[in-house]
Amino acid sequence: MNIDELLLSSVSSSVMDVVVCGGGPAGFIAAIASARNGARTLLIENYGFLGGMATAALVGPISKFNSNGKRVVRGIPEEFIQRLAKLGGARIDLPSGNVPFEAELYKLVSMRMVREAGVAVMLHAKVTGISRACGVEVAENVSQPGCQYVHVSVDGAELRVKARMVVDATGTGAVTAMVGLPWRYRHGENGEMQPMSLQFVLGGVDTEALATLMAEDGVKYRNFELADYLKEEVEAGRLKNFGGPWAVHGSVLRPGQLSVNATRYAGNAVRVEDITEAEITMREDVHTIVECFRGRHRAFRDCYLLHTAAQTGIRETRSIEGLYTLGVEDVVSPPDHPDVIALGAHPIDVHRAVSANTEATFLQGPYGIPYRCLVPCGSEGVIVAGGAFSATREAFASARVQAQCMAMGQAAGTAAALCAQRRIRATELDGSQLRALLQDQGAEVDRSFTLQRRNKAHAGAQGGEGGFKFIAAPFTPFDAGGNLNLKMVREQASRLSQLGVSGVFICGTTGEGGSLSVDERKALAEAWCKEAPSVGIDVLVHVGYSTVEAACLLAAHAEKVGAKGVASVVPIGLAAMSLSSCVSVLREVAQSSSLPFYYYHIPSVTQVPFRASDLLPLLIESMPTFAGIKFTHEDIDDFRSCVMSSPAGIKMYFGRDEMLLDGIEAGASGAVGSTYNYRTDIYWKILEAYQKENMEEARQSQGQATRYINIILRYGGLNAGKALMKILGVDCGRTRMPIQGLSAFDYESLRCDLKSEGFWC
Repeated sequence: MNIDELLLSSVSSSVMDVVVCGGGPAGFIAAIASARNGARTLLIENYGFLGGMATAALVGPISKFNSNGKRVVRGIPEEFIQRLAKLGGARIDLPSGNVPFEAELYKLVSMRMVREAGVAVMLHAKVTGISRACGVEVAENVSQPGCQYVHVSVDGAELRVKARMVVDATGTGAVTAMVGLPWRYRHGENGEMQPMSLQFVLGGVDTEALATLMAEDGVKYRNFELADYLKEEVEAGRLKNFGGPWAVHGSVLRPGQLSVNATRYAGNAVRVEDITEAEITMREDVHTIVECFRGRHRAFRDCYLLHTAAQTGIRETRSIEGLYTLGVEDVVSPPDHPDVIALGAHPIDVHRAVSANTEATFLQGPYGIPYRCLVPCGSEGVIVAGGAFSATREAFASARVQAQCMAMGQAAGTAAALCAQRRIRATELDGSQLRALLQDQGAEVDRSFTLQRRNKAHAGAQGGEGGFKFIAAPFTPFDAGGNLNLKMVREQASRLSQLGVSGVFICGTTGEGGSLSVDERKALAEAWCKEAPSVGIDVLVHVGYSTVEAACLLAAHAEKVGAKGVASVVPIGLAAMSLSSCVSVLREVAQSSSLPFYYYHIPSVTQVPFRASDLLPLLIESMPTFAGIKFTHEDIDDFRSCVMSSPAGIKMYFGRDEMLLDGIEAGASGAVGSTYNYRTDIYWKILEAYQKENMEEARQSQGQATRYINIILRYGGLNAGKALMKILGVDCGRTRMPIQGLSAFDYESLRCDLKSEGFWC
């Protein structure tokens, strides 16, 4: 159908089944879905091309098609990226499910697919209003079924298109607002909305020297060097604000080119004065940023500005008041909604408008988006797809990205076609039937998948991802003269293997790492890496030291001798630094080896004033090798927050033996502790009882372990632990000064007290 035929249809009062307003990622997919389901469909787009935020605003990559390596978005969106890839316009093989693309080919393929589906397309057209076909405004009588006129302005001419159903894919909820259906601004308590950003493309970049593909989960790919330079620009008054920056293959793929997300402007993008000032200000900022990059970073020294986006990128404006509002709990601990029509998996990603901060909470698995989130309360003929769907600010911060908007688009287009054909209101469509149809048509809406990891606490305890691991913190063996007695390491490793321990964490507090010289710690690491693998035990080396330089040396040495990972505290004495400074120190240690890096959170020793959950997103963001946290603290809520916000593959090891059951319930990947050197069987009973949901037995076993721990602590903890190892036949010597070893009397008293409590010695 060409435009002349469309105008003729309007004059003769024929009816379009579905009119889709907006040709962005949600809109063009919605139009294809509607037409493929047999509906006469018109797509109205303000620009002369399709793609919206992807092509007009150059936002890339397309996120997020995968969760834990599995596709969570299929159907028409996947078909689109496959066709794009065949033309060389996309990379669709990245584990993260992020899809970098070429914007010009995005325009080409989207239009081809729309036309092939039989969709009528009206470009350079702007929707200006909605009214009843009989002349009564929809807002005055939304309860009566019937057709509506979509008012369209094309080069000053006003057209009216009669439609049974309208899909609001404007991204800002503009159609919903015109109709008079309920909506609200999606902002924080202080009225702040996520900032606008103007993307730009650079050429002449040494892309081989940079990480340009957002290939892995759990990494934000912010360029910290560039961020430091832009901070200086802000401090000098040449730049008011910035975000990221992220300089990657997003909406470009060619070597030497990068799309850059770095500008940031606070305002309300539906207010003409705000978005006008945003466009003017950020285009100035782009040139300041390019000049800064060129003058400060070697990979950008020959760079030049190819072009800026045609329009500012908009993160959030309006939200409809839907039949259901997606909340943060729906995202982090997904329930089994019967009307799931799309799956999401992107981090909860909130950009701050008045600073350079970005808060990211990574998810453990996918969640479901219900059909009800697309339907405004009281709606007769309007369904929403994309940025204005009903969600809280936090939930929206995850689901606002392109792949999820595309999936919502397929659902909205399909739903609109069904409503038009059945002559029913949007509120009357059975969401579970829609879900079934979408699944038949290839979309990924499998609710069982959304439940696979909905409770990470149980997933960890049930042995997911390699099983729950007990990791012993072994005592460092000394001879009678107080020197290292490395020949005992073989005995220690053999005993731990018999107890079912899968790893050791050496040179920590139990290992008296703070009392060992750098050379002694190297020798100890070498001994453990020689003996432990032969009995199936992995070695994690704590490299934290009083100086950053020594910690870096120890990390490099650990890799050389074959350790499986390294860990570090924030060096004692540096803990009072700012949060970002602490992260910088840890990052420097992590960069000294290519081994998995674990942050050792033990504030009782280091006096770190920050919660681990405060550090976690920054560690994930800044360290490609970040692997997890050894959490030795009593704040179980902080630990639970770390578990729930860490991406798949990140390990959370709990380090309070006397609270192991709490750690298991919170979702620990494993446990690291000193008492796993002897009575590990009790801890296995705790785990097994929990797995069988026998909580009474689990609590009884935990109580028994805690009583033993209390006796050991009564005699001094570390020195009592070494004495106990001697009683058990593995003599690790006495503790080093300033810790006093047990007297002969206390040695015998410890033995008697443990025996009276039922300890097997």
